[in-house]
Amino acid sequence: MHLATKTLALSFAAAAGLSSFNALTPSSAEAVTRCDSGTLLGRYTLKSKLNNKFVRAGIGSGSYVGAKSNNVGGNTSWETFDIYDLGNRDGLNGGTYALRSTQDPNRWVSVNSQNALKLMNGCNTASKNRLFRANRVSNILQLQSLFNQQWVIQRSDNMLYANAPTTGGNVPKALQYKLTRIGAGPSTPVTPAQANINGWFRGNNSGYYTAQSSGGSFQMKAFTNTGKLLNLFQGTISGNRVTGTWRNYCNNGSGNATLVYENGSLRRIAGNTRNLSWSPINRPNIQLESQPSCNTPTPTPQQTSEQRLTLKREILVYDQNMFGSNQRGTTTKVDSITIERPTSTPSNLIEIARATKRFPNGKHCVGNTNSVDKGSVYLNRDGKAYFNFEIKLREGSCNGGVRIGSESRSRFLTAAPGETKSRSIRVNGVGGSKVQITYTLTNRTN
Repeated sequence: MHLATKTLALSFAAAAGLSSFNALTPSSAEAVTRCDSGTLLGRYTLKSKLNNKFVRAGIGSGSYVGAKSNNVGGNTSWETFDIYDLGNRDGLNGGTYALRSTQDPNRWVSVNSQNALKLMNGCNTASKNRLFRANRVSNILQLQSLFNQQWVIQRSDNMLYANAPTTGGNVPKALQYKLTRIGAGPSTPVTPAQANINGWFRGNNSGYYTAQSSGGSFQMKAFTNTGKLLNLFQGTISGNRVTGTWRNYCNNGSGNATLVYENGSLRRIAGNTRNLSWSPINRPNIQLESQPSCNTPTPTPQQTSEQRLTLKREILVYDQNMFGSNQRGTTTKVDSITIERPTSTPSNLIEIARATKRFPNGKHCVGNTNSVDKGSVYLNRDGKAYFNFEIKLREGSCNGGVRIGSESRSRFLTAAPGETKSRSIRVNGVGGSKVQITYTLTNRTN
């Protein structure tokens, strides 16, 4: 089936799942073409047939892709994509496409090492994780990644993953997206205007920041919540993106980060910083150091005491069996670990990692459905514990199977010394199977 000019030309045979799929890797002797040099088919929206929501890019600090939006933010928005045809270029077969974000045109829809769809910088005919084959019947589209030859599926968290082996399965609508053309797209590559970033900002976790930019240069000085000088970030600006390095004034800690400037705020898209975002504020009404004071007080016994953390898991797994009786089962698991309080509150990823310990994994299997969860906790200098988890729900066997659902949360529970906190989370899997875990965290001083 061939569609009109500047629409996707896809066959009924492919749409019915009858065509074969070949791994397409340009040889080293073949040329490499930028994706935006392909044939621009137009600007499109994708709407999930499963939950009737629009596909949105740029979700969270990892810029992931999911069916999350109730409406489209405009012709240029996180819900619109420019689609390029790269078929028959540099050794690629016909029907090869790339999807470019209209909100952040430097980035393209890609498949990462965990098979999740997210935005990544750059695209060319050799970058298979940014290229897709497509099936289409009428205006219903299905996408297949050249990276792993898997189909794009909407999982229970409404995020998109390229990890479905076929276009069938228990929930075929999870692989179907309504394609709507809303315009021709840009006639020339879009370059964001050079950002002018000046003023005061507040970190989403802590700290005050004063930023100055001049031409392509940028620097941002950090202060603690009490006004002490903390570190200095220096870098360069290209469009609305800042790339640079930071160094602590007192302990020689350092790192790098890439920030994007949007709607007056800064957001980290790569690197290691304590904060993920910075919002504009007026100059803080506190005393600010003009020079760093690096005298570190001797830790008190309370600062170096140990905390004993006990995690109780109450796990309920429900196995939805299409060809037999449904099953459910529960189990309870209790683990304790001991962590020494840090002498100061962790302020970057390295320090947080040092102050973090993991609990043994929790696992429970009922029928052909199994749940595995990983829990970890880290402390601040006051002994307050922050609990994080990651849950994966699989179907097929008790020792593996296909992932049908997942969830992860940071700071899901917060418990000060002497406190016990409890909270439940449920993960729904494709096909009706699910797991519910009630976490209870107890924080005691040794």
